[in-house]
Formats: sequence, C-alpha cells, structure tokens
Amino acid sequence: MIKPIDKFIDCFKISLEKNTFVKAQLSKYRGREQGLEKILINLVQLKDGLKLSFKYRFATKDLVKNFSIEEGLGLIREALEHNFKAGNVYTTQADYQLVRNKKGHRRVIEHLPSNTSLPSLNHDKQKQRTISQKQSFLFHLGITTKEGKVKSDKNDKFRQINKFIEIVEAVYKKSDAYLKQQLKIVDMGSGKSYLTFALYDYFVNQQNIQTKITGVEQRKELVDFSNELAEQCGFKKLGFVEGSIQEARVQGADIVVALHACDTATDDALFKALESKVEIIIVAPCCQHYVRKIMETPETLQAITKNGIHKERLAVTLTDSLRALTLEAFGYKTKVMEFIDAEHTAKNVMITAVLDKNAKFNEKRLQEIHELKIAFGIKDYYLDTLLFE
Repeated sequence: MIKPIDKFIDCFKISLEKNTFVKAQLSKYRGREQGLEKILINLVQLKDGLKLSFKYRFATKDLVKNFSIEEGLGLIREALEHNFKAGNVYTTQADYQLVRNKKGHRRVIEHLPSNTSLPSLNHDKQKQRTISQKQSFLFHLGITTKEGKVKSDKNDKFRQINKFIEIVEAVYKKSDAYLKQQLKIVDMGSGKSYLTFALYDYFVNQQNIQTKITGVEQRKELVDFSNELAEQCGFKKLGFVEGSIQEARVQGADIVVALHACDTATDDALFKALESKVEIIIVAPCCQHYVRKIMETPETLQAITKNGIHKERLAVTLTDSLRALTLEAFGYKTKVMEFIDAEHTAKNVMITAVLDKNAKFNEKRLQEIHELKIAFGIKDYYLDTLLFE
C-alpha cells in the first residue's frame, strides 16, 4: 500500500508533469528553527530553467530560496517526514491535503480545485541591493559628502562596496546560514574596514538579522579608528581587535571573510575557516608568491612562461586553483570569479565557498591536487601543510 507522503509527492509530481500545478505549502511546523511557521512553494521560470521557489515564512520575515524540481521534491519529502505535520498541493484539477491525526496516522484528502487557472511563471527580479549613500559610515570613511553624495574620486570604491555586497548576498542565499536568525561573521585583515561596515549594514539594516561582526587587523591605529566609527554609527555588535590572521578566533562563525590577505595569509584564513567548518568562506587572495618561488614550469608550458609576467600569472592561477580544489575536497561548493577592486588592482580573483553539510570528503579532488603538484614540481602549496601535517 502506498504511503501517504509518497502519494502526496506523486500528486505534486503529476501536477508538474501535466502543467496543472498552481502552488503548495507545508504547515504545522514542529522543528527547531525558531520562528519558522510554514513554507510556501511556487513554480518560477529563471534563466537556467524552471525552479521550485521556497518562501520560508518566519514570524518577522520571509526568506526565499530556489531549487531544481528534483532537489525541491526531495526537500519537501524530508520536511514532511521530520518537521512539518501538514501539506497542501493546489492544482487546476484538484487540491490535495496531507493531514495527520492525533495518533500520528496520515492520509491524503482530495478536494475540488480552488484555482482553475495557472499563475504566471515570470520571476520578478529582486531589486539589486545597494548600500545607501546616506549611511554615515561612508561619510566618515571619506566616500561621500555630508549630503550623502559620492565623491568624484570615490565612485570606483563605492561601486566596489556594492559589488561585494551583491556577491555576499548571492552566496548567503545558497547557504544554510540563510535560515538562521543570528549570524557571527569574522573579517580577517579588515584594514580600513570599508567592506566590514558594509557587511554590518547589509545584514543588520537591510536583512534585519541579529549579526555580530569582528574585524581582525594588525595595525592598532586602524583598529582604534574603526572601533570609534562603529560607536559613532551605533553599530553595537560591530567590533575590531588587534591581531594577526594566525591569531584570529573563528569558532562558531557562520561567515569568514579575508580580502587581500597577502600571500600565505589567505591560506591561514582558509585553514582557520576549514578547521571550524564555517558555512561561508569569501576570500580575495593577492601577492601569491609562495608557489611562484618554488614551482617548476612543465616543459610543454615553458614557451608560454619565458616572460616573467606570464609565469607570475600562471603561479597566481595555480595557487588559487589549488585553494579552490582544497575547499571542494572538504565539501564546499566553490566558485572563482573576478572581483573589481579599484584600490588594489583593476581586476582581482575572489573565491567563494558554501559548505555542503551532506558532502563527504572528496578524494577525487585530493588526487587532482596531487597531480598538479607533481606537474609543477612543488612539494607543497602551504595550505596543505596546515591541513594535512
């Protein structure tokens, strides 16, 4: 005899296959996520195809995540098996209700359709979030005037800040941290803290999430400056401490950021984050000298690297490829992209990583790392000495 949950999922599947699906919802939540009330599910058309859009309805806010059809159906099944007592699927032919009685027995009830027409699948693109030009921290950091106008020589910096927040938002929405009501973030090597303040503004003022951010910086004058500015702005849970990345404490952090940590300092940050299984890691490496000094160019590539600048760029690519492969080996979904940074270089590489808690250690990635090390004659790339020795 077919189980009620299986029957409910079958009704969902069939409505998608026959193009009769209108919407769905999961209710009567009994899990541990504080404030979560229900999940509303719709079908949306995105650039990469049809997706199931999950709107997690909390008491004080809504959070939206999109999944493939297969992944979404799997999440629905898991949710009904563990955390939700009831579910509804609305189609143009019938409505299906999964209910559970006091004894815990479930059944699917079929009703006449409450919707006889299909909804639009057009997905309203969310307005790109930007940091408000009138934020006081922008004025104190010299980016805007008192009137909130971006200074002519700071347009690139303002664009950089907003590009960074755009990347953070995209990565954050793909992570399990997206469902949390409280976040802890560590920014390693925060410098003058433009982006640290922007992070706080995004999560606290835009997302309304209780967020504690700690900036770690070696230069005492910048630490003092940033702490004073945080107090001026009323950013109560934003603080800065003096110290190196090697000394930084990231236990319990949900997000670790390290932008332009020079050479192996990026690896120190990655090691700290991997050691603590941080859910989101965002780094923008620079000055990749360690591998450059010890690598041997394969014979087939020597014609390309006879010019120093090409060898340097190859070393950068090799270093960051090894870092990305390492993250993937430890169960992170990794993306490498260009990050515009007007202060340092016109273009730079950013590596973002989101932890997949269900992933096992990826031996294939470890083998790929081993083969690259042999190909370029390097005994190590520093990060592996931290992780494996």
